[in-house]
Amino acid sequence: MRRQLVGVTVCLGVLGSGVAQGQIPRWSIGGGAVVPAGEYSLHDRTGWHAMVAFTPLGSSSSLFGLRFDGLYGRTTRKAPVSAAMSQVFGLDASIILRPRGKRAVVPYALGGLGYYEMEEGNIGGGSSPPVNGLAVGGGVGLSFGRGRVRLFLEGRVIGGPARHGVVFIPITLGGTLSGG
Repeated sequence: MRRQLVGVTVCLGVLGSGVAQGQIPRWSIGGGAVVPAGEYSLHDRTGWHAMVAFTPLGSSSSLFGLRFDGLYGRTTRKAPVSAAMSQVFGLDASIILRPRGKRAVVPYALGGLGYYEMEEGNIGGGSSPPVNGLAVGGGVGLSFGRGRVRLFLEGRVIGGPARHGVVFIPITLGGTLSGG
């Protein structure tokens, strides 16, 4: 496990060492649906999530980017108890790949590694011990607009906490604001 983390850290360091002139950091905020998959889908319904992200490297016209994001989501249980729910939250670091050049619509792919926690319980109190651990994820998206403000729509598959088989699909609609 430590070897994997060291490998990811080295790759991110190499990516970050070649920062080109004109890199503008961006903040993003979004929300949407969180769709349980795999075993998670057997006991939970589709819910909602919110996400905030920071992209310190890679402008919307560069080939590579680095993004850090935080996600919080909530789903309701399929059990007869209507107050039962699950919540998932975590932090993720992703590498973004997109075609070069400035355009109004930019497709992109992203993949990353994160740490997520899932709790199952009742709204208003009482819960089982949290399930947490490393997670891997990846997906695709589209970014729309020109200039400092852009909209984005993306879908990812996040598998984690990996050792517990929790898989979910956040579908996010949001906005991005560039500095400078």
